Amino acid sequence: MSNTDKYVLAVDLGTSGCKTALVSLRGEVTGWEFEPVPTQLFPNGGAEQDPDSWWSAFTLTAKRLLKRAAVPPDLIAAVCCSTQGEGTVAVDAGGQALRPCILWMDTRGAEHLKKLTRGLLNVAGYHPAKIVVNGTPMDLVYQNNPYRPGGASIPCPTLLALLAKGENRIEIFL
Repeated sequence: MSNTDKYVLAVDLGTSGCKTALVSLRGEVTGWEFEPVPTQLFPNGGAEQDPDSWWSAFTLTAKRLLKRAAVPPDLIAAVCCSTQGEGTVAVDAGGQALRPCILWMDTRGAEHLKKLTRGLLNVAGYHPAKIVVNGTPMDLVYQNNPYRPGGASIPCPTLLALLAKGENRIEIFL
């Protein structure tokens, strides 16, 4: 490692926590850090995480890693994010989370999805008329977790990317 090398800050925000690694552009792993992220599990099948805990875990791991590796932030050429899949975050028009993220393992919508996806004629698992009449599986989230007008539901990686860029608007999603 030389003091002129450029690095990628590689972030993996999984369900258990945030893993952050520092990798040179030559592919050498300089180090890595981990910070757990708490998951709330509910008796009715709910599984949620606070999006603020994601950002906190990311900033903690990145700061610890850069300090330990003695790499100044101006040598970071890129940040690469990988996150848990299929989480949904309700945000307002400014990109602020309005409630905890509903995780991929949340099963509260199972009965609604069964009603939505079963019928006499199924196309790729969905009964075509039910899609038109009942809407999408996310309708269950909206019915049970209302949020202010002007917001959106975005996936986990989108929220992390907005936070990392310092963006506080989501016009492309409205």
